[in-house]
Amino acid sequence: MEQKLPWPYKEGYNYDAEHIRIEVYRLLNQFLAQEKTQKLMEENGLFHNAIDQVGQYFDVETQRILISAATISRVIDDNEEQQFRLSNFNTACGVLIENTEESQEIELTLREACNKIMHASAYRYDIDEEHGFITPTIYLYGSYKKKQWKATIDIVKFASEYLNNIV
Repeated sequence: MEQKLPWPYKEGYNYDAEHIRIEVYRLLNQFLAQEKTQKLMEENGLFHNAIDQVGQYFDVETQRILISAATISRVIDDNEEQQFRLSNFNTACGVLIENTEESQEIELTLREACNKIMHASAYRYDIDEEHGFITPTIYLYGSYKKKQWKATIDIVKFASEYLNNIV
């Protein structure tokens, strides 16, 4: 027999805000620990070996967290009343080139960053050239209506806007 779940569940999407905050915390830690991790690897061969064993998960975890966060934010935003929608607020967290043949940059909002995260065909990372660690900037690539786009997301700004506006 089809039934609604009783209180405290509401109709529509129910999300666990604490779980989302933990995921954003993990994302920030993953990027912000890179510089320290690189220095430790340079100083200690054993640490370097340990990181080599698990370092492959950086990209997998980054994509998992970003895609999950992006999907959740879009569901929440799409279900909000009009006055609370993300499009009503300045949530800049990067830049977007809508057509890479023209190279014109525009502000990347949180909502559009989430769209790009979900539709990216390539994720690339910003590497500090002098020390070799991954900085908290990510580059996403994809296409829309036969035009190639590039999004540059500042992970710290993304996390801040996400925490301030989604959870």
